[in-house]
Amino acid sequence: MPRTKQSAKRTRVNLASNTPPPRGQQPTSASYPWPREQEGEPIDLNSPMLLDFNCEGWDKEIAGRYNSLLKADILPTRFGHAETLADLGIDEDVFETLQAMGIAPLCYQAHELYPDLARQVLTTATITYEDSSAPSYANCSFSFMAGGEYCSLSLDKLNEIYEIANEPKRVAVAKTFAPSNALWDFIANGNFTPGKAYQS
Repeated sequence: MPRTKQSAKRTRVNLASNTPPPRGQQPTSASYPWPREQEGEPIDLNSPMLLDFNCEGWDKEIAGRYNSLLKADILPTRFGHAETLADLGIDEDVFETLQAMGIAPLCYQAHELYPDLARQVLTTATITYEDSSAPSYANCSFSFMAGGEYCSLSLDKLNEIYEIANEPKRVAVAKTFAPSNALWDFIANGNFTPGKAYQS
């Protein structure tokens, strides 16, 4: 449209009454409801800032999942008890197996917990592919929101952070090992009573 005097008219705005609050105090629909004053408080699903659908951030469905996770305790990962493994004489075998699988650091190294951030990540976590017509490990990324910020990592980067091996390891478990099959059948059928267990 060509610019004319009529289209160039501007309305006069009273700046004193229409000055927005400073950027740090102004919530946006993409980052709402973060930052929060109190961790662990439910999100008001009726808030006008919370959209029905928001592809850039939190919406009512995601906020509802977060509220549900508030009922769950976020506890530390359970580790193999090193003293018990040593008493059983299998500590080195267990460590070597986990090391060969590339997950030993996850099983032996405790990390500081951030329960509210964990809830935010679990609530918003998605796996996406750059090319959805040909999904593969190479074009896969793990995305989530935490503290009102959108984060996305390639699976390679995620493996690097958690020190998980990228190359498949040659670790195999014998499928026809009869004692193992009997043990899992026994436990899976609900016949296992820990108090009656014995070691032979």
